[in-house]
Amino acid sequence: MSSLTGNPLKNKVQKRSPWLKNFLAKLWISEQNSSGKNQRDSFRLKIEDEEQPLTVRLTLQNGRTYHARVDDVSAGGFSSVFFEPIFFQPGETVQVDLQLPLDRVHSIKARGIFVNEEGNFKINRFRFEESMDEEGRDLIHQYVFKKQFEKIRKKESTNLAAVS
Repeated sequence: MSSLTGNPLKNKVQKRSPWLKNFLAKLWISEQNSSGKNQRDSFRLKIEDEEQPLTVRLTLQNGRTYHARVDDVSAGGFSSVFFEPIFFQPGETVQVDLQLPLDRVHSIKARGIFVNEEGNFKINRFRFEESMDEEGRDLIHQYVFKKQFEKIRKKESTNLAAVS
């Protein structure tokens, strides 16, 4: 009877692990800021609810205030669509006031840093400063999960109605 040299299952896993590692890396989107630190460690929610759009108020350093529709949000930052063209410089900081409708409306106040724009200044991306308090980040996580569950329930009810 011949003896086994090594564990065949372990050998198969080791051979496939680079592929699996690359596959999982592609699923996890990372966003780098200028310091090279990973900023995307939370789920991003695309806001598609036209009945209850999420809005944000931004106050610039010169005191001017603008309102925008939030296009997507995560605990790390957000993208917004302004109602008028506004030009930001990369790295410019703004005061953010985000009203999140949960069990009641929660006001999240933080500093945001302009990252970039897309589509002729139509979508502007901001990241929250690292100094943002954990309570604000937790409330954003709650909002994202709440909206994701609502989307799942809506999709399930639509699928059940189609089957019936």
